[in-house]
Amino acid sequence: MFENTIEKEIEFTLVQGESRSEFLPAYFGMNLMIVGENVVYQFADLLADKYNGGIWKFYNLSNGGFYMALDNDENIEISVNGNFFSNDMSSDAASIVINMFALSYLYSNHPKCTYLIENYYKLKEFASQHKEAQLILAAID
Repeated sequence: MFENTIEKEIEFTLVQGESRSEFLPAYFGMNLMIVGENVVYQFADLLADKYNGGIWKFYNLSNGGFYMALDNDENIEISVNGNFFSNDMSSDAASIVINMFALSYLYSNHPKCTYLIENYYKLKEFASQHKEAQLILAAID
């Protein structure tokens, strides 16, 4: 009689081993996999002043989305000039912000690649359930 309106929690799974080589082509496509990876790194450099490279982990989301995450346990200050956001957040939350900016940028430059914006919204859905959802959503606002 009543419809269940509770959203199912989106799970994330670390990609390991040989599966890592399939990750970028699966989400960015063969034509954009190198570009996509580099755009993520460029937004890390742009948004996180103290970013100077590092190891990245890959995560699959149970809703079909993905993100690349800095392998770092320290908080990261994210500053977005366009909306005057500046705050410390976990490296995981900062990575989500970075990926969302990268996906939005890539889609704006490749609008025929609708999978990019679909992945943006899948990541946003996951971000809205994150323990730092308010910070993430404020950063991308």
